[in-house]
Amino acid sequence: MSEIPPYQQLFESSPHPYLILRADSGFTIVAVNNKYLEVTGTQRDAIVGQSIFDIFPANPEDQASTSVRDLRASLDHAVSKKQTDVMNVQKYDIPLRDGSGAFELKYWSPVNTPVLDAEGRVAYIFHHAEDVTEYIVSHDHKVQPGKVKARAAHGSGDRAACG
Repeated sequence: MSEIPPYQQLFESSPHPYLILRADSGFTIVAVNNKYLEVTGTQRDAIVGQSIFDIFPANPEDQASTSVRDLRASLDHAVSKKQTDVMNVQKYDIPLRDGSGAFELKYWSPVNTPVLDAEGRVAYIFHHAEDVTEYIVSHDHKVQPGKVKARAAHGSGDRAACG
């Protein structure tokens, strides 16, 4: 049995949710820590190797949402400028993993940090997204916690099978 390197132990046991994304066009998930899995209700083997936007698509019932576009812009900025991009709090609903096609209301405080390779190119993005839903809901009486009912246009629950 091989020993887990200390840096991986630190990553896995962090009380903060993290993803490591490849700096490719789909921002492929290459690693995820336990806290991120917990706060998103996902499973490691279902999301690693997938685009973050396939795992966390736009809520089809929230046409006004710019969450996917804003996240992509932040990730693109981190890659093009080779600088950390701290986003404003984002409303970014996530699919429930129960096969219903429904989304859960979520607010996040995301930070995207580029990781450079030996040649100075961005190889990865360290994506840190704190779930701030409870705070936002408790301070905004217009926002109601819980499920946001949304069905994919084609009516399938395939996305739920990813988590």
